[in-house]
Amino acid sequence: MKTLLLLATILLLPPSALADDESFAPLFNGTDLDGWERINCAESTFVAKDNMIVCSGNPTGLLRTTRMYENFILEMEWRHITSGGNAGLFVWSDAIPSKGQPFSRAVEVQVMDGPNSSWYTTHGDIFPIWGARMTPIFPNPSGGSRCLPSEHLSLPSPQWNHYRVTCRDGTIRLEVNGKEVSGGNDISPRRGYIVLESEGSEAHFRNMKIQELPPSDPPLADEDIAVEASGFLPLYGGVNLKGWRVGEAQEGHWAVADWRLHTDGKGDPLRTHAVYGRSEVTLDARWSAANEANDHTYLVLSGAPGTRVPLEPGEPGEWKRFTFELDGNGPVGLWHKGAPMDFANILQRDLPPPDSDNL
Repeated sequence: MKTLLLLATILLLPPSALADDESFAPLFNGTDLDGWERINCAESTFVAKDNMIVCSGNPTGLLRTTRMYENFILEMEWRHITSGGNAGLFVWSDAIPSKGQPFSRAVEVQVMDGPNSSWYTTHGDIFPIWGARMTPIFPNPSGGSRCLPSEHLSLPSPQWNHYRVTCRDGTIRLEVNGKEVSGGNDISPRRGYIVLESEGSEAHFRNMKIQELPPSDPPLADEDIAVEASGFLPLYGGVNLKGWRVGEAQEGHWAVADWRLHTDGKGDPLRTHAVYGRSEVTLDARWSAANEANDHTYLVLSGAPGTRVPLEPGEPGEWKRFTFELDGNGPVGLWHKGAPMDFANILQRDLPPPDSDNL
């Protein structure tokens, strides 16, 4: 009889109360960023301090978990230090940024402090970005896939807010400070990385923990799984040109522009301090509308035997993604002569020696 009464009591409890009795694992250890990886930003953009992940907001960029998650409940606290701050929590994210963007394909849970408008709020909007799909649980008056919250419960800066995010079988629900306010259904991808977003202002995150839930049955199709990490690390952090050789021939011709690297097309090549062997490099490039036929752009891996790969210009003003394998031994270099242009999402990963490919 006692067992039946206990079971009846459990069945009457709300889902959040049941989960509170379950086991959560820390998603952030409070000491360092073990378990997290920079996608496209500087080491200074996200740091562990005073049991918090402190986001500087500079540049616009992303920090992801080192592993993927499918079905889970995530809890965390966040705050902005100044009014009007912007940041974000991404779920089911790709491991690399979308072409020509500092953001990745994912579902974003808005982390914002500031004014509201007719089409967005600072109280827990949820929306798919850069190719992800989602149907909001509440129809948006302006149309589209953004779910606006049913209530405004977020506390203004510098107060702390609590998020509880439940992601299960392609659905998401958000509780803000203890009450469910927004969500989405029919989401794809529905397995991927958890990401913190930097977007222009200082934000703090703490008490991050996760409870993993059983995976979907049947298993997910490939198109519902995010792009998996393959060892790419950023060569450009968006804060300064740390890691690159900048002398008189480069000074003033290569410039930091937040998540973009800008060149006026008049300086000498820009090369990394670090030396790389056989590598794969991916980057996005955007030529200006003033691009001319005699402009020349190359990706270089210096050293013997040396590699210089031409980058064929895309449509003026449009981003184009390039991925190359370079077999050399030296610094990675960018070389451009001509009209001004931008680079972004410059990522590199080591490749095994050729002799190991057939082992």
